[in-house]
Amino acid sequence: MNSDILFIVFGYLNPKDLLLCSLVCKEFNEIANHNVIWKQLFIQNYNTLHFIQPSYKQSYEICYKLTKFMKQFNLVMDLDGLSELSEIIISNKSLTEIPQELSVLTNLQKLSLSNNHITEIPKELVALTNLQQLYLYSNKITEIPKELSALTKLQMLNLSDNHITEIPKELSALVNLQWLWLYDNQITEIPKELSALTNLHWLNLSNNKITEIPKELSYLPIKI
Repeated sequence: MNSDILFIVFGYLNPKDLLLCSLVCKEFNEIANHNVIWKQLFIQNYNTLHFIQPSYKQSYEICYKLTKFMKQFNLVMDLDGLSELSEIIISNKSLTEIPQELSVLTNLQKLSLSNNHITEIPKELVALTNLQQLYLYSNKITEIPKELSALTKLQMLNLSDNHITEIPKELSALVNLQWLWLYDNQITEIPKELSALTNLHWLNLSNNKITEIPKELSYLPIKI
């Protein structure tokens, strides 16, 4: 079939049908994933200047997943409103993962997803460069990604009551951090590099497996 005709036909399809067509053959795959097709879908469904990605398919997917996530927790608003959102609080909702699409909400200052069933902190959250408060306590997180060190505006970080075994030394880059809660985990030692956190007012590491405090940290207000 002529490619021009296929473009016209595919232009009437919804995203689900486009995905199915992309599995038929190489030619269908190329047309079903073409930027022109997805630009049309993006404009029809979202028509926003926010969250534009390198391809319109990526832009569509991000907007779709964001709006679905927000509606799931009754945080319904238009995409322009989402782009200006400064805080998200979702607790006690049995949430199992943090959608990596939240990383496009670059005006977020507070993210609280405590008392859920989250197992992992996505590295994509490092894009939240304005984040000042991150609360993920009482989840099932096993690791603190060293990439969190890029969140240099962070002032409060609460990862208590999880399954964390190690504090990455890279957290020493969080120079504006004032409050750090890591109690009720499985941590065995405190990296001496945390001595760089000169603005820290409180570090709670109680109910872990720590036996000593490095002498470099003797001046910090630590509870173990």
